[in-house]
Amino acid sequence: MIVSIYHTHHMPELYERPDDFNPHRWANIERDAFEFNPFGAGPRMCIGAPFAMMEMKIALAMMLQRYRLQFIPGTAVNRLVGFTTSMKRGLPMLVCKQDRQFARGVGGVRGNVNEMVILSSV
Repeated sequence: MIVSIYHTHHMPELYERPDDFNPHRWANIERDAFEFNPFGAGPRMCIGAPFAMMEMKIALAMMLQRYRLQFIPGTAVNRLVGFTTSMKRGLPMLVCKQDRQFARGVGGVRGNVNEMVILSSV
């Protein structure tokens, strides 16, 4: 048996509009470890989960104060499904000095990632 994080996070019984890419949906909901499970759940949960969450917040905060990441228009974003889901060739981005022009480089996503989620244009 395998637990699919992707399928759990796309269950309409748990999430409103589960196919939309909406990072804000996590802000105001309380889910147990079996409904929100980026690190697995139960006795086999990733031992590094608390450290990974802390490291991610600190690293992102430090980087985004200095830089703005911009999607390269026309780049194909294809998923690679294995034990985890990732991008087949990574996600090439332009690293720009932070100028707060967050709408630049948004949209125009090609590739099979569009089969996984509904991406908004902004």
